[in-house]
Amino acid sequence: MKIVRFAFLGDAVPCEAATDADDTETSNVTDTVYLVDYLFRGGPRPPHPFPKAGRDNLTPSELTCLGDDE
Repeated sequence: MKIVRFAFLGDAVPCEAATDADDTETSNVTDTVYLVDYLFRGGPRPPHPFPKAGRDNLTPSELTCLGDDE
């Protein structure tokens, strides 16, 4: 999972906003824990736009994606 490599190894991702799984408007290790909890322990579902791919236009964010400035 790219989010794990991003959170723990600092690998680059083209869309940091996509790594904000818990919708706290930050991207850190808690997003990985949130996804693991959902996938393996029946935790809460990730917020909109899950389960489809798409932009989170419901909450403003400082996190960026390549191509946002186009």
